[in-house]
Amino acid sequence: MDVKMLKILIAKRQLTITELAKMAGISTDLICKVLAGKRKPNLSTIGKLAAALDVSPEELLKDGD
Repeated sequence: MDVKMLKILIAKRQLTITELAKMAGISTDLICKVLAGKRKPNLSTIGKLAAALDVSPEELLKDGD
């Protein structure tokens, strides 16, 4: 997962972690761990994040992190 791209998309949409978590239907704790590189998200989570950020899952899976 490209954590840098995830951070860019969150910032570009001016979302808080809490807002993104609500939109994606996942916990803020999980998002924080992903952003910190402490946890790799599964495909379901990547899909939920992508949908909440209005991008394709592939956008978050690009090489970068």
